[in-house]
Amino acid sequence: MMKVAALSDRGVKRSSNEDAFLRDDEEKIFIVADGIGGLADGAFASAFVVKSLYESIRGNLPASPDGVLTALSTAIMRTNSELFGKKKGSSGATAMVLCLNGSSALFAHAGDCKLYLLRDGALSQLNSEHSLVWRLWREGILPKDEMAAHPYRNVVERALGLNESIEPETGEAEVLPGDSLLIATDGVTADLSMEDISSLLNSGGVTAERLEALAALSKERGGSDNFTGILIDL
Repeated sequence: MMKVAALSDRGVKRSSNEDAFLRDDEEKIFIVADGIGGLADGAFASAFVVKSLYESIRGNLPASPDGVLTALSTAIMRTNSELFGKKKGSSGATAMVLCLNGSSALFAHAGDCKLYLLRDGALSQLNSEHSLVWRLWREGILPKDEMAAHPYRNVVERALGLNESIEPETGEAEVLPGDSLLIATDGVTADLSMEDISSLLNSGGVTAERLEALAALSKERGGSDNFTGILIDL
């Protein structure tokens, strides 16, 4: 049986929480969003994005995986247009939406939110990120082991609400019984490494306790960003 836990924490150094999330265990829809720092109304943007995405896809998902991916992409484009119409580019948010369809994990995103798969003790990231450091890494300019410490590691190159149009990225992965999925805002890696995340997710125990342990360790390490995650044990 699928088990799900979700939490959002302000962290230590931020004065407010500009993340938002939504979980619908019955329809197997999971969304996280992160208001862009430095712009106005980050909390409004993330909450608006989560609500709009959910309303766009709830009860409207096709049966086929390809149909679901199209629906998720369309929802992101529609939400982007709505937020841009309200704020004219002065407010924005990154987002990830995940739907489980049988043995498929189907997702669409814009920005630097993350989707991890834990299988047989090995942790991998299923999505690419729309950020400066990821682009530099893909172009062979920046070594992967220098991405986490790069001074511009928080610069995103794609987010909802910043422009009239947006190009979402979609993806699909097979999931198996015993797998775990973690969908999270970028705050999860602000103070934690992949090794930290893997170690705690592999620690066994209740779903909620493992997610709470991640948030607690992040705060112990400095809590430099908001932390929002949804952990799904299959």
